[in-house]
Amino acid sequence: MPLIEDGEYAEYQRLKAEFPQAKNFEKVWTEVLGDPALRPQAQRLVKAKFPHVSIPEIDTADAATKPLLEKIEAMEKRLEEKAEADAKREAEREERDRERSAKSTISEARRKLKAAGWDDEGIDKIEAVMQEHNIGNYDIAAEYVRSTLPKPAPLTSAYEGRDLNWFNPDEGALDHKLLMENPNKFKSEAVKKFFTDRANGNMSAWA
Repeated sequence: MPLIEDGEYAEYQRLKAEFPQAKNFEKVWTEVLGDPALRPQAQRLVKAKFPHVSIPEIDTADAATKPLLEKIEAMEKRLEEKAEADAKREAEREERDRERSAKSTISEARRKLKAAGWDDEGIDKIEAVMQEHNIGNYDIAAEYVRSTLPKPAPLTSAYEGRDLNWFNPDEGALDHKLLMENPNKFKSEAVKKFFTDRANGNMSAWA
């Protein structure tokens, strides 16, 4: 009966063949661990692969630095949160400034339009055109709206073609020079003349 069975012999041969490689690996690993510069890195690799393995040097260092690392992480988190809060406040401030500026621009533009004779309905039309056609300028939109308005009919009156002769009025006509010099007196004289002409049936001058 052979001392080593066939299966055991095959395993023996395999181990024998791998022994030089294993011895070489052991030599390399021993040299790595013996190097002060590489030893911590090698131990970290082992700890990363086998976290439950006790490595006193690593475990002691981790226990000593853990509170400090936790403080650093907490501080970094606070700084990050503060930076985010500051950025949010700045964005909100800029948005408020933009809104105030826009409202001020709109208010000033509406004031100018009213001064130019536009009523609220006309201004609404102008702003509707600005939104519909994406026009950012009130003056341009106002000119466009003005171009769409119907042309006013020519004025006709009893005075058409008549020379009013303001500074040398006809006899019995209102003294328009008086209007320039004394508006209140002119108004009083005009009211008196109106009632006199109406009593005499002479309303042609007021037509």
